[in-house]
Amino acid sequence: IIQARGAYSAASAADASIKHMRDWAQGNSDWVSMAVVSDGSYGITRGLWSSFPIICSGGGRYSIVKHLPISTIAADAINASVAELKKERELVEELIPAPVVRFVKMNFDEIFTEDYLINHSKDTPDSK
Repeated sequence: IIQARGAYSAASAADASIKHMRDWAQGNSDWVSMAVVSDGSYGITRGLWSSFPIICSGGGRYSIVKHLPISTIAADAINASVAELKKERELVEELIPAPVVRFVKMNFDEIFTEDYLINHSKDTPDSK
């Protein structure tokens, strides 16, 4: 990035990443755009990772902001992006082991339940 865009661009990307993680971990009061697994909002296929307007409540919890007005131009761009994401997913799906596909299609609440964490923490460095 630094060679192609210069140090300022790299610093800008780093700053954006820090702010993104801060919102995700600590929460925010206004919506931001984040890529999360679709729950079917805005007509985007459920289970597809896409960017949505998100309100973060802290601790990694978030909710998709519903029913924001979308212009025709934005809707066309979203539909084109969704078509491309679906095509990319189809191209790589056979290369990804089934447990990984299942994990990626789970939503945050399914992954971070106490039962899931207890049953899937056997291979962490702390458990050895």
